Amino acid sequence: MQLLLGHGYCPVLTIPIVDEKGFAINSENDDIVVQIANSLDIDTVVQLIEAPGFLDDPDDDSSLVTRMSVSELQQREASVEGRIKRKLLALSRLCDKGKTRVIIADGRIEQPIISALDGAGTHIS
Repeated sequence: MQLLLGHGYCPVLTIPIVDEKGFAINSENDDIVVQIANSLDIDTVVQLIEAPGFLDDPDDDSSLVTRMSVSELQQREASVEGRIKRKLLALSRLCDKGKTRVIIADGRIEQPIISALDGAGTHIS
């Protein structure tokens, strides 16, 4: 990782696991991202998901929350259920020390990371 960073590369991580038929699938990698970000002192983490960002209503893309404070993130984590609860808990741990900015953005679009860094998605700081 340090070799890539030292040469100006932006690492993109996905943590695959193998299903019962031997096919690689993505795992819940939020906890791993927290460990890597903390150990490398990362200042920005972009989480790509299958939505425009954090939505107040999961069925309504127009309910996108564009900005969120760390305290609001922690309040929302306490009130949601399912997979998003685990994601928000991990993101809360990323932001706990106040040095990591987190962006939740749409991974289905062209150039999702550039779009997120340019302001798309939900920015948490």
